Amino acid sequence: MRLNKFKYLIILISLGLIACKYSNPYHSGEIKFITKNNMPCLYIDEYNFIGDYTVSISQYQMPEPIFGYASQFRKNYPKKDNCLIINNKNFNNLNLKMNTPYDIQFEIAPPDKDSVFRTTIFCIRSDRGRRIMQRFDGVKCSDIQIELVDR
Repeated sequence: MRLNKFKYLIILISLGLIACKYSNPYHSGEIKFITKNNMPCLYIDEYNFIGDYTVSISQYQMPEPIFGYASQFRKNYPKKDNCLIINNKNFNNLNLKMNTPYDIQFEIAPPDKDSVFRTTIFCIRSDRGRRIMQRFDGVKCSDIQIELVDR
């Protein structure tokens, strides 16, 4: 009898973990970066979204100004081979400062679902003219191992 209760408990825990995994429409919860033509470029790995998305960037813990970008997945899906370059062309009047943390928020509004958010804090440093992406942990910026793409 005790063995059966243990089996049922394992089954219930497994089903709970599976339900949690598939109830979140954004499984990895991470905005990813590459450097393209010495500019930071963001993308996501998921390929099954449709509808609209927006990306907002602001200096860390400063509510203003906010620099935004909006598009549709059908028109411009931000995947690795078609990433969204973080520059003043895509984010009007954005002038990224070196060694300064920035909040970035990626919002997805898929049809018939609640909006999904991804956030991260990033920094950029320069090393001999080459821009290096960094993550901010609340205290310091640390380099991110990313792929360089020169196209």
